[in-house]
Amino acid sequence: MRTYTITDKQVSALHNGMCSMYRLKDIAGDMFKSDSTINQLIDDVFKYIEPVKKELMDKKDADFDRIINLSELVAKQHGFKHTRWSIYGIENFDEKSYIPKGSKIYAYKSDYVATVSGDTWLDLWKAVEELASNTDNGYGGKGFGDHVFIEGFERNRGEEGSYEVWLGS
Repeated sequence: MRTYTITDKQVSALHNGMCSMYRLKDIAGDMFKSDSTINQLIDDVFKYIEPVKKELMDKKDADFDRIINLSELVAKQHGFKHTRWSIYGIENFDEKSYIPKGSKIYAYKSDYVATVSGDTWLDLWKAVEELASNTDNGYGGKGFGDHVFIEGFERNRGEEGSYEVWLGS
């Protein structure tokens, strides 16, 4: 048996297609009450596709859980208290990141700017943790409140070597 890989976008398209089929079944069921062939064909579509969709979603959920657990483990190993990694697809934090050593990292509503000390994803995460550790959360503590998940980075077009970190909750 061959194994195929399906992307998140394809899983989403499958899900949306299934939702459309459910809607079609509702409409067709009302329109063709006397024609059991059409209703049976629609039921067959569900019979074949639904188990595949469920298996894909279960694998996707398991993969997501695995990545979250990895993020928690790395955070614990390095003593990160204010941030968690949430950029899907990056699992080896020792790999080289696209943000070079020496880059400046800043965040919305923070006066502090951190400098990336190395060229790996872990070095980048350390810079964001430093940024969070030096940012007043407005409640007498440090960090960005409930915005702890590192979701991405955007290059500051106005300043070379400067990136804004995107944080989510």
